[in-house]
Amino acid sequence: MSAGIYPMPLGSPGISAVDIRDIAEAAAVALTTEGHIGKSYNLNGPSVLSGSKVASIWSQMLGKEIRYPGEALDEFEVQMRQKAPSWRPSTCA
Repeated sequence: MSAGIYPMPLGSPGISAVDIRDIAEAAAVALTTEGHIGKSYNLNGPSVLSGSKVASIWSQMLGKEIRYPGEALDEFEVQMRQKAPSWRPSTCA
């Protein structure tokens, strides 16, 4: 966040992010208790967050303005290809 930008292109509708610890807990319960074979579960976060909303939250937490540049997917993919490990899948097919 040193650049003052939240670059993740979440889109206008946003996403319902789930904490990795909640995913781990749900998996542990499903794997260690009876009655889960053949079932699937939707894991949803407590609220839907748009890119603008996440930037606003970071701004409050950091005490400085964090901007959301919008849904620049092509530019985001270029950045990810340059900075992410080579084993990480591309954001676009």
